[in-house]
Amino acid sequence: MTESIRQLNTLPGLSENPITVGLLKGEEQIVPIATSTAHHQQYRTTQDAVIPIHKMIRELESQEVVSKTHLPFNSPIWPVRKSDGEWRLTVDYRALNEVTPSLSAAVPDMLELQYKLESKAAQWYATIDIANTFFSIPLAAECWPQFAFTWGVVQYTWNRLPQGWKHSPTICHGLIQATLEKDKAPEHLQYIDDIIVWGNIATEVWGFMRVRQT
Repeated sequence: MTESIRQLNTLPGLSENPITVGLLKGEEQIVPIATSTAHHQQYRTTQDAVIPIHKMIRELESQEVVSKTHLPFNSPIWPVRKSDGEWRLTVDYRALNEVTPSLSAAVPDMLELQYKLESKAAQWYATIDIANTFFSIPLAAECWPQFAFTWGVVQYTWNRLPQGWKHSPTICHGLIQATLEKDKAPEHLQYIDDIIVWGNIATEVWGFMRVRQT
């Protein structure tokens, strides 16, 4: 057990900045483009959310996740308060989703995953929850305009995969799934950016976790 604790301590902890975003290695993603322009004005925003959302946007801009723009597309920000009292920057893309071509969904059913997990027996389990995963997936520049939103008097758009868009979960799940297959991950289950791996040999599980760190 002492060796297990030592191995656990070698793994990365939580980032000090919850808005820190990585960058997925690989090609920029070309995603379905809206068939017509979706434009909706910004909603009135609760005062409690103004400062936190402004700070998030500035932080994301500094990491090139969003950039200033001026476009005919526009979707309203819809801040959501999380259970810990912090705010989540989400955009109401319902109008955009309605004019976006369909894409075959490849996200597994949660109940089916639960049944599969219950049928497995192993000595070692480890879970990975990838923070800010959508924001780490780069988009091709020709896909940026449709994701525009306005904050204050400034319009921005996403250079990375946004939350709230209907195809983001499918695209994210597929990219992570391909990476797991390429890296020959041990037995595992995946739901978008949540992964559980298991095995009867500790070094197999820890070894995979260290690979994910790099």
